[in-house]
Amino acid sequence: MSEILEYKRVPLVKRVEYITDLLDTVKTGYSKEAAGAKLAERKRSFEVEKARALGRGNPFRARLMKATRLVEFCEMMCRQTGLVDSSTGTYRLTEKGEVLLSMSSGGNETDALLLDSLLRTYPSFQQMIGAINDADDGEAILPSTKLRNLYSEYANRSGITVDMWTFDIVRDLASQLGVLNWFPDSTSGQRMQRVYMASKIRYENASSTDSGFPLHTIISGKAAVIARNIPDFTLFKNKVWDEYLMITNYVPRRPVFYSNLRSKVCYGLRIADKVFDQLAGKLMEKDEKYLLLAAGGSLPYSRDSAGLLKSLPPKTPRGQYMVYLKMDMRNAHD
Repeated sequence: MSEILEYKRVPLVKRVEYITDLLDTVKTGYSKEAAGAKLAERKRSFEVEKARALGRGNPFRARLMKATRLVEFCEMMCRQTGLVDSSTGTYRLTEKGEVLLSMSSGGNETDALLLDSLLRTYPSFQQMIGAINDADDGEAILPSTKLRNLYSEYANRSGITVDMWTFDIVRDLASQLGVLNWFPDSTSGQRMQRVYMASKIRYENASSTDSGFPLHTIISGKAAVIARNIPDFTLFKNKVWDEYLMITNYVPRRPVFYSNLRSKVCYGLRIADKVFDQLAGKLMEKDEKYLLLAAGGSLPYSRDSAGLLKSLPPKTPRGQYMVYLKMDMRNAHD
């Protein structure tokens, strides 16, 4: 196993794209100005995508063109995880950084490689994922970010010892990397969030040179293997149909929000959003039993929140978001 370097504080980087953007600027000749311009453009692109999904105009704001602090956080995370080296006075890609950037540029998934780097660098990643894995039903219910005064009480119930700053970062990155998932919830009228495992952890001293999942890494100081939950396709499509009928009160072909149906199916099967998107795409292509159709549109304004970027659905071939889904049994109305 590679050497483990531990840092207590996780830098405020909540999207994987920021990491690959910084690595790309290092590859082409690093400067803070170039990195700032690239990361600012990425920030703005996220806001543009959210605005399009909501049917709003161009979200230009001056702060979107500034990324000074984000550059510093990305530099810190890339140094600490061993993706870049600055010992010569300027940034250069390490071997691991070159591999990750090459995989990303080639359209290959980098989730396992980046997750392993984060787990081996930040004990808080290990602690939080391990605690949720060990909690009842592999899930934790915590306050929304607007109820910070209640965070410690609920975190302690689930054995989570990281502060809320770190929790938000780990939740967002681990969700994007496909090992956790979450959705807004409520308890006794209070805004909460339910965070659950979208993967399984087993502790064993196995080794592998594979850069994908199952991932051989470290959790709570012990050798572990993390495997994403990938359901049988028949189980998946039957679950989609059951949840669809529950949402529509058993009325087929009634439009439902893609993100609502995805959230319910993902929680029921304990899978990541990206797993749902992949399997739903397969179901839309052709299935002998079910007909699943997607349509564009605009998300309701109520979805203009911190979790909106996560909840954005995939796009149609015409570039529209799949805001709505309709479903039916094949030949039921044909």
